[in-house]
Amino acid sequence: MKLLWLKVRERFSRLVNLFRTRRIRLVDDQNLDELLATLGQHDRFRNADGRCSSCKQIVTKENFGAVYRDGTQFHFLCDDHGCLADFLER
Repeated sequence: MKLLWLKVRERFSRLVNLFRTRRIRLVDDQNLDELLATLGQHDRFRNADGRCSSCKQIVTKENFGAVYRDGTQFHFLCDDHGCLADFLER
C-alpha cells in the first residue's frame, strides 16, 4: 500500500511541477474552442480528425483530456485516466 501511495504522490508532484512551469494549462468547455483556434487545431478537432495519441479513440468535447505539442505537431489525449497517466510519465 505504501508503494502505491508513493507512486500517486510522485505523479501528483510531477503534475504540480508542470503547472508551475506553465507547460500545462487548465482548459474548460468555455475556452476550449478559443485554445484550439489559437493552436490552429479547431477544424481538425471539429471534423473529428483528432485521435487520442495513446488509445486512438476520436477525441470530442465530451472526452477531451489534453492537447500537447511534440515538435511542430499537436496531439490530443482523451480523458481516460490511463491515457493521461501515460502522458505524465513520459
